[in-house]
Amino acid sequence: YVGSFATFASYCQAMGFFISPIVDQQKAASDWLKEWMDTLNAEFVWSNKQLTIVPYGDSTVSGNGVTFTPNLTPIYNLTDDNFIVNKDEDPVTVERPDLADAYNQQPIEYCNRANQYNIETYTAEDAGNVDMFGIRTAPTLRAHHVTDPNVAQNMASIALWHSINVDHGPTYTFRLPWNYILLDPMDLVTITDTNLGLVNKLVRIQKISEDKDGLLTVTCVDMPGDISLPALYNTQATNRTIPNYNTAPGNINPPVIFESPLALAQAALVQLNVAVSGGTNWGGCDVWMSTDGNTYSYYTQILGGSRMGFLSAALNSFTVAAGSNNIDTTNNLAVNMQESNGTFNNAASNADATNINTLCYVDGEFIAYGNDVLTGTNQYNLTYLNRGLYASTIKAHNSGSNFVRMDNSVTAIALNQSRVGQNLYFKFTSFNVWGGGVQSLANVPAYQYTVLGSALLTPLMPPTGLTVSYTAGIAILNWKPITDLRSPILYQIRKGTTFAAAQIIGYTTKTTYEVWGSDTYWVSAYYQTPLGVSVYSSGQPSIVVNTPNLAQNLIQSTDEKNSSWSGSVSGDATLVSNTIVVGGPGDILVDSDVITTPDVITYGAGSSTSVVGDILSDSDIITTADILQYGGTSIAAYGTYTIPVGHIISCASVVCANVTC
Repeated sequence: YVGSFATFASYCQAMGFFISPIVDQQKAASDWLKEWMDTLNAEFVWSNKQLTIVPYGDSTVSGNGVTFTPNLTPIYNLTDDNFIVNKDEDPVTVERPDLADAYNQQPIEYCNRANQYNIETYTAEDAGNVDMFGIRTAPTLRAHHVTDPNVAQNMASIALWHSINVDHGPTYTFRLPWNYILLDPMDLVTITDTNLGLVNKLVRIQKISEDKDGLLTVTCVDMPGDISLPALYNTQATNRTIPNYNTAPGNINPPVIFESPLALAQAALVQLNVAVSGGTNWGGCDVWMSTDGNTYSYYTQILGGSRMGFLSAALNSFTVAAGSNNIDTTNNLAVNMQESNGTFNNAASNADATNINTLCYVDGEFIAYGNDVLTGTNQYNLTYLNRGLYASTIKAHNSGSNFVRMDNSVTAIALNQSRVGQNLYFKFTSFNVWGGGVQSLANVPAYQYTVLGSALLTPLMPPTGLTVSYTAGIAILNWKPITDLRSPILYQIRKGTTFAAAQIIGYTTKTTYEVWGSDTYWVSAYYQTPLGVSVYSSGQPSIVVNTPNLAQNLIQSTDEKNSSWSGSVSGDATLVSNTIVVGGPGDILVDSDVITTPDVITYGAGSSTSVVGDILSDSDIITTADILQYGGTSIAAYGTYTIPVGHIISCASVVCANVTC
């Protein structure tokens, strides 16, 4: 169904009408064809079951190695002998639209390949027509299949010329008998009408309609000539810098990875901070994480770099005066952030340091500054330093130590407590400032970090409101609970003159505890990290209990210790210096040959208890940490103490009594 396009192809090549159509929308095929033909100065014609294209070009054009010569030979020379008329009507009717209604500006929208195929617009204009009738702008020609600005200008100019001289030129209407049925739109004929003064006037058929009697009504348009040669005007081309969107971004600078203290993390028990930056073309990176250094999973994306660098001079330590704050007005923090192109605004104030608005990470210490002075390209002296923030250690820092300005550019990674002690591996695949040139995971180095769980080591808050109350005559310690992110939080109760030297008597998750005996009691919040490190309150409240239990209607009481344990012991229990112990009264340190001692576990006692490990192979049994767990299995010795018969409290009758031990 497709006829020859040879004439049309010759015309397009000579005119330089080279296009790149992309059929990327669903619409009727005729709509696509019309969009192209409106810009190519041609028309599709369906004739004799074939589709052909006829250009409007009516003059000879040469270009791009070919010459287009239009066929201006008419098919018929029509005269009064050919026209069908009724009575005294004119054989040919001529109409001319009002030229003032013609468009005199024609915009065209195209995709400029010199500008990354962005959409641009050019407007062709008939200045003379504008001067006479004012501006009348035609609907924009959609020409996204055009990528050359010069071609778009040519197309818009021809479309404007056609609109003024053809669409708003004279039209000729006449009727012909049915034997002219083979005529098609775009065919050329001549008309001669002596009354109108038309002699062999060359016209182009625009449309043909057939009535019920088979008569053909033909409408033709003028052939003004030179429709292929519009007047073109020089235009200033836009100068553009075409970036290479695949420019290699380069690797990141060595990252700085550190953990947030608990007071800074707020919500996460273990929070890693990752500061990264790159070179000139670096735009960001994708973060990948692994637990084995082999298999990596995507974690997040970082856009833009952190303000980071190193100390260009050493920072001395600072001793906080008694009763004073942590403000260091003596030392300067000299930093160099050239690697990240980092800058400060030279507007920090002392209040910013006090309120921690200018927080920085300096090799393990958190510092805020109150004054920043530019000393060189991306180099500053920071003074009025608020040292040791968030309970970090105030210390000296060598030149070259890591420096990071803590702001939103630092990526926070929340981790579960189970990660503490684990080695994590990170890879950072960079991309450039346009988001392209993404690196391969295999081509970037890995950075290892061991999770310390630093925030978990922060001292707990001390319990408050420690008091003593009595329930059923028994002394009960009471205190208010603390609030902390860590879990589980226990309370440890000790008994003694000082907390450090006091004996641990128990743990509880509650805020009450029964006590026995007169003494000083201490209460501390207690937490154990995943690595087994014990964390206590920063201070431990204490209270003296002089009356451990209230004597009400006391019938009888005995004190076994005051009676020198006058009862009997059995099993592994024995009496040593008025104290019952498990293990015997012997002194193993004075044994001349401990290896041959039959039962070192119950040394000095009469029973025998064995252990899993081979103690005979121990080269230095005296320094063995826990001989009762030798070999890895805990074996507890045990025994009993039975009170003497004379200490048995006997009631003469059945009574309701409280017995306390």
